[in-house]
Amino acid sequence: MSPSALDIVFSKKFPRLPSEMSPFVDGSCVAVVFANGVVMLLDAGGEVLWEHTLEGRATSVGVSPEGQHVYASTDHGLVIFDRSGNQLRRVKERVDNAVLSPDGRFAFLGVSDATKHTSSVSFYDATKKSLLKRQPGAVLWKEKFEDAYQFFVGARDGSKVVLGFARRIVCLDSEQTLVFDHRTASSVKGLAVLPDLSRVFFATFDGHVVGLGMDGSRVYSADAGDEIGKIGCDGAGDWVIAASRLKPMLFMFDKDGKLVWHFTVPRRPIHIWLSDDAASIAVCCGNDELLMCRNYFMNPEQLVQRALRLINERDYTSLSLQVLARSSAESLTALVGAIKDGAVQESSYKLIGKLPEETLARVIGAMVLDETPERLFRCLAAFYMRALPLLLQHVGNLDEGARQGFYGRMAVAAVRSSDARLFDLLGLIHLHRGELVPAVKRFFEAVSMDDCPEAAMGHLKESREALEQAKSTGGVDELFTTFL
Repeated sequence: MSPSALDIVFSKKFPRLPSEMSPFVDGSCVAVVFANGVVMLLDAGGEVLWEHTLEGRATSVGVSPEGQHVYASTDHGLVIFDRSGNQLRRVKERVDNAVLSPDGRFAFLGVSDATKHTSSVSFYDATKKSLLKRQPGAVLWKEKFEDAYQFFVGARDGSKVVLGFARRIVCLDSEQTLVFDHRTASSVKGLAVLPDLSRVFFATFDGHVVGLGMDGSRVYSADAGDEIGKIGCDGAGDWVIAASRLKPMLFMFDKDGKLVWHFTVPRRPIHIWLSDDAASIAVCCGNDELLMCRNYFMNPEQLVQRALRLINERDYTSLSLQVLARSSAESLTALVGAIKDGAVQESSYKLIGKLPEETLARVIGAMVLDETPERLFRCLAAFYMRALPLLLQHVGNLDEGARQGFYGRMAVAAVRSSDARLFDLLGLIHLHRGELVPAVKRFFEAVSMDDCPEAAMGHLKESREALEQAKSTGGVDELFTTFL
């Protein structure tokens, strides 16, 4: 794992893998539940505030929107605690998942049986008494399904619930009204909703993340290029985080569905969470570890700094360059400065040549005007054939004095670095500008070197033919004889 890529606030190892986690909305605490019935609350530093062992197998855990209550689902019922860990209420029937209203009066209770391929959702009313009080409640209605749901999430106000089946997304409201029933072409592998449930995100087996509006229409699409296991979203739907199902990797997408970053984690991510402001990330890994992390990319300045720091790491070079290309002009200036200072290793130079043309043109423009560009020119040499038309454009805009200064700086850089590619590049610039004699000289300097690019011989032949056709000198043969 790259510590610099994932800004970890705390890391907590458990004796076993949590069945589920549920951080508070503000990230101040994290509730965790385990299959053996243990439920605990951790503070923002990873310290255990309290811990209880419940009867039966625990399947899920949730927290109320204001963070005052924690509730755990088991095959013996739903148990509700206050923030201090005091048990307030228990619903004595099997509950696999639950979504409570903020006042605790109503709850969606879910039961899913993968063996029998059945499931159900009940809507529970505490009979005009709070569910957090020790008063009897009643089920107002129960909806059954001939399939086992895999995901169960709800609106933060407790008004709706969304169920994710193998190839189906269903939304019900508190009146038992079917809000929408969306059929999917690929298996559903993850589910997340906005707090007001105005948008539902789900992941598919083929690595896509899809967003649905409340009418069931598709309003969002992203492609991770990798099979997805779980997903999460921020409070506004501007950011979506997805966990790889097979690799130790997290993916972050923006509101347009573009991949903006990825994070390497110690082991395959099992559970993930993104805070409402997208400033915090929580992830449970397959090595029984809980990580709470800061989401540094929300700060543009920090994002540029982190991209430059990671640009030499194989897993992050390409992504770092994409981030810099999408950022401000200052970030491109920072990139040029990092190349010039040697902070960008030569192993990363070729990827710089893959930047979008508009971005690359701006970078090359800065290189042309730099007074001490030796490392910049060595970077250019790594992708000089792609850089050539952009260089010609910038060189053509220079006056004669500035152009000769540029030629001199590149020639000096070529000699000092003994890089045949730079001689070939400089020869190509001369050739395309009709400066034939200087072009021939530079091509000869290139082909006389051990690391001469194969193309340089062709460029030399091309320049000789151009010279002969132009008859710009009466001593073409004498010129070639001098170099040979």
